[in-house]
Amino acid sequence: MIFTLGLDWKSAPLKLREQLAVEEQAVPALLRDIRRLPGVSGCVLLQTCNRFELYWDAAKSADSAGLRATLEKRLAGSGKPCPLDCLAGEEAHRHLLEVACGLHSQILGEEQVLTQVRAAAETAREEKAMSPPLETLFRLAVTAGKESRTKVKLQTVPLSSAQRALELAAQILGDLSGKRALVIGNGEMGRLAARLLVEAGCSVTVTLRSYRHGQTIVPRGCNTVAYEQRLSAMEGCDILVSATRSPHYTVTRSMLDGLSTPPALAVDMALPRDLEPECRCKPGLAFLDLDDLQAGQELEDSPQLHQIRQIIEKYLADFKQWSSYRERRAAQEPPPRFPLFVSLAGKPCLVVGCGPVGLRRVGVLREFGAKVTVISPHCRQIPEGVRLLHRCFEPGDTKGMTLVVAATGNREINRQIALECGQNNIPVSVADCPGESSFYFPAICQSQHLVAGLVSNHSNHGLVAQSAAALRQWMKEWDL
Repeated sequence: MIFTLGLDWKSAPLKLREQLAVEEQAVPALLRDIRRLPGVSGCVLLQTCNRFELYWDAAKSADSAGLRATLEKRLAGSGKPCPLDCLAGEEAHRHLLEVACGLHSQILGEEQVLTQVRAAAETAREEKAMSPPLETLFRLAVTAGKESRTKVKLQTVPLSSAQRALELAAQILGDLSGKRALVIGNGEMGRLAARLLVEAGCSVTVTLRSYRHGQTIVPRGCNTVAYEQRLSAMEGCDILVSATRSPHYTVTRSMLDGLSTPPALAVDMALPRDLEPECRCKPGLAFLDLDDLQAGQELEDSPQLHQIRQIIEKYLADFKQWSSYRERRAAQEPPPRFPLFVSLAGKPCLVVGCGPVGLRRVGVLREFGAKVTVISPHCRQIPEGVRLLHRCFEPGDTKGMTLVVAATGNREINRQIALECGQNNIPVSVADCPGESSFYFPAICQSQHLVAGLVSNHSNHGLVAQSAAALRQWMKEWDL
């Protein structure tokens, strides 16, 4: 079952959201820690300026209340529980789709949240914290968000916090044409704010950090200044915008007090906050932060909202159908095979087929002392000591065998061998159809003192090969 635990701009003020914010470099470790909790099979952290939401997948039998208490304490960081809103099952599914469609954003229908949902899922994948249900739900949420933005036009509503900030700036300062603006931060939100200010006719300067790695993108029409010189660039500007991921304040009240001509408007678009809260109290300074940027327009009972709700219901139905199919498959799956180690020394074993798979099976059986017979009309190379019948399989060939391997390239012949072995209670491994096998032929890992066999419950041959290689290397290093 999928749960979500968190809060957003509607349920918590900026100060509390700021306390819960996890630094970007700390997110992978948090996901790994949560993934290791008993009963948890996957987790995703969706963290934006307006919300902090953890989604996790746990068995229905798991102690969800205990998990919630553990997570609340861990997220609070102080050892004391931090009360967070919790949703489970279909309520959690619906909430994520609504978030991806922009229905829970400060700016109704904002575009950035869809990118943030996609990025949160990608981080979980990289940390191997994504379970199949979470993978499917987040994929459907992103698809629903794309469709809602393509089909539903919210023309009178600004589509980002940056656009809303520009609207409010125009209300406070009047015509923005010719105004000087400094944008601290060159991330996605900083670049968007800078571009919109340029389009409004402002003279814009963007700060760049000297240690920034990777490609630096500067919006067209912007000047640049080193981040360390931001104070001098702030002198005499009309608009100050800060949108970084810094854990420290980029601007303090003392910095503003030291300017002879401070900005007329300061906009803090970061979480944690970039501007020291005391900046809001500076006389003559208009101040906006994330909690001031709500668009204020509601779409209750509007045709647009109805369209978005229909899109959400469609993808919820898709997820429900996928979940039902997965549950039916799980109910039909047999229990895993019991590993049984038996002696094959001198025992008659039959391998039908002499391709690469068949030859590998012959080699392993010979290594364990079996008396091997191979039936194949096309076999040209056979290990020494193996009996070869240079013909096709015939009914009755399995009689008296301890075990049989069906490894021909003919599906019907393999099926016939499996049926004959089943009728005579002879263990059989069918190379091209594990479902017809009464035993799985394992990947063998052998050393001087140990023998191990590895199989997959779901025919994941790649996983078996990787695991066997790792186990053999471990045996070799420890000289077992």
